[in-house]
Parts: sequence; structure tokens; C-alpha cells
Amino acid sequence: MPKAAFITGNDTKWQIAENVFAKYGVELERSKLDTPEIQAMTSSEVAAFSAQWAAEKLSRLVIVSDVSYHIAALGGFPGPYIKYINKWLTSADLANLMSAHDDRSVYVNEVIGVCAPGEEAKMFMTKMGARLAQKPKGSGYAIDQLLIWDGFDDVQATYTPEQMLKHWQQNLGHYHEAAKYLASLPAQKA
Repeated sequence: MPKAAFITGNDTKWQIAENVFAKYGVELERSKLDTPEIQAMTSSEVAAFSAQWAAEKLSRLVIVSDVSYHIAALGGFPGPYIKYINKWLTSADLANLMSAHDDRSVYVNEVIGVCAPGEEAKMFMTKMGARLAQKPKGSGYAIDQLLIWDGFDDVQATYTPEQMLKHWQQNLGHYHEAAKYLASLPAQKA
């Protein structure tokens, strides 16, 4: 059975990964290793660097996840800097940034990097559509109080963790692709 360290401090990401990867016979061990987040324009670059760094640091096969939010009306801002936006701005601040814009579309890139020591990271990505609400609702991260996923009627912050977990497990195809890839590796690599 292939084994890998899934690097995350995010409980939801861990639950998704544990569920999805088990379906493919891939055993995960959770690691809360704090990886460096380079300044880059794409989440793929951030995840690739972090995966290679973690693989060398832990001397084992690792999986790293990263996400970027691209708001069309703001020229793709904040991109991979969403972590800092959620830290520094409130949902009201984000709503104010969007107040003069009619185009409220957003696309979100969810990326996984899989890497063994001494190798380049193999990348997997899912691109999802969403839009921003006029006014924030609920609690949690600033973006969650405004983001309405395609196929949803309300902002993410109004759904239960169980509803969102089910949504993620069904819609994050890159988790499944990464798990299939790991399941296909020769035993000595995994």
C-alpha cells in the first residue's frame, strides 16, 4: 500500500484527503510541518516549492495543497495571497473593494503537489467557478462570507461543515487524480 505524508494544519483538507486517498488504497499520515510559502503568482508554484522542500525535510513522499482565488473585476487579485487577505481584511473590506464592480465572478484553483525526495513535484489541479455576494453573511474566513460556489444558492459561510465536506469530496477532482497517481507508483517509490 502506498504511503505519503499529507502536509496540512487544515482539518477540512485532512478529512477530504483521508477519505479520498483511502478509496485508492493510499495510506496517509498527517504532518503539520510548517512549509515556507514563497511569493509567486500561482498556487502551482507555491505548492511545487513547498512539496519539494517538505520531501527533502522529511526524507519521504509528501503531498502539499494550495489554493488561489482570482476575482475577475480585480485583475485576478488576490490569487495565491488569499491566506493574507483572510488575515488582514474583513469580509466588509472585500465587499467594499467590489462595490463599484458588476462582474462578481471568481475562479478558484485548488492544487496538490506530490513529491518524493530529490524529484520535481507532480502537480494536480481543479479549477472551480464562483461569484461574490453583495453583502457578507455568516462567520469564518472573510472570503467564505462572500463566496457563492457555482451550483450553490448562498455564501459558503452559511453551509454546515458536513455540507461543505461532502461538496469538496465530490468536486475536488485533483485529490482523486493525485490518489490514482500515488496508487500507481512502484512500491519502492511510495
